[in-house]
Amino acid sequence: MVERDDKNHDPYEAAGLVEEALRLSAHVLAHDPSQLPSQLTGRLLSEDSVQVRGLLAKALHSAGAAWLRSLWADLTPPGGPLVRTLSGHTDGVNAVAVTPDGKQAVSASLDQTLKVWDLERGTVVATFTCDGPASARCCAFGGDRRIVAGDQSGRVHFLTLEL
Repeated sequence: MVERDDKNHDPYEAAGLVEEALRLSAHVLAHDPSQLPSQLTGRLLSEDSVQVRGLLAKALHSAGAAWLRSLWADLTPPGGPLVRTLSGHTDGVNAVAVTPDGKQAVSASLDQTLKVWDLERGTVVATFTCDGPASARCCAFGGDRRIVAGDQSGRVHFLTLEL
């Protein structure tokens, strides 16, 4: 449990924790908004601030339908090692490469696709599908929005991200 003096706790800090918890939960909430109470309690239950405790109390009483409530803070908390979860591939991911500026990533998947991601928003910018049943095995960013990727059939793909 995090020890804090609630009398001096900054409400803007509490708002930042909630904002971060929502960002970490975005991939779940996009598919099922009813999981908001579960996600907030799972990420913020160890916080002692009056503001966060008040928000969690409201979540407990306003959930409406049946829901699963964490008894401990068992999801990655704000400020933890998780930055964002990217959802979009339909099978396992073999490789990921990030641009030098950290703004985009490309992922190669067993679902036969390469996906370019906007890392700030967590959204897919573009998708490329390999021929036949060949899964994308590796990927790398070159200079000037260029991507090099290899697939299971042995093909090498040279791509340019057009914005």
